[in-house]
Amino acid sequence: MENKDFREEILIGIKNGTNLWKVADKYKNMGMDKKTMYDNLELLRREMREKDDELSEDCIMDLMDCVVGWCGNPNYKLFPDSNDRVGY
Repeated sequence: MENKDFREEILIGIKNGTNLWKVADKYKNMGMDKKTMYDNLELLRREMREKDDELSEDCIMDLMDCVVGWCGNPNYKLFPDSNDRVGY
C-alpha cells in the first residue's frame, strides 16, 4: 500500500464528491495507522493551501478531525480506541 495511492484517492474523492471517510476507513482497514494517515492528510492540506483551494482544504481538515477524534459524532472517529491527541 502506497501513501501516494491514499493521497491520490482522497484528491479524486474530493473532485467526485466521494465519501472521504469511507476512503480513509478503507485504508485504515488495509493497515494504515493513525500517524501515517494524519501526516498524509497534512501534506495534502498544505498542497491545497498553496493552490488556494479552500474547499478542498476544508474537506481534508474535516477528515483530519475524524482521524484525531475531534468530530462531534463518535461514530465518525476513525481510530476510536486510540488516544485523541494529535501526538499519535
